Amino acid sequence: LIRQGLHGRALFNESSHVFDILTNAIEIRLDYMGSPTLMGRICDILLRLKDDHHGIPGSDLTPPSTLVLLNLEWSQLHLMITRSTTPDIIKMAMKLTEFFNAQLLNSKNLLASIQYDFHDGIKRNNIEK
Repeated sequence: LIRQGLHGRALFNESSHVFDILTNAIEIRLDYMGSPTLMGRICDILLRLKDDHHGIPGSDLTPPSTLVLLNLEWSQLHLMITRSTTPDIIKMAMKLTEFFNAQLLNSKNLLASIQYDFHDGIKRNNIEK
């Protein structure tokens, strides 16, 4: 909710926009080092977004606000885990963290090596001997 609490529920107008996403199934498979770690399937998924507009016309004290309601439904959820699922997921998270930290460090080093004077619009060469 934007700029207002949920206490004014009686001021809601009927939803004017509805957005539905419907699919039969979504499947996911997570592999680590060539072996399946986690497999999942969600059947008959419905994602619905609706908006509610409320506010008092002509009132300066309570500005108009919009509430976006999200509804997610499914019929079945299947998960298959292996004996090593938890350690493998931890290892994957560590590898991803290491990768992103290395990319961030490389980006910082690159930006630090470029010396550009934004006031003059001139690139300065800093050669250390």
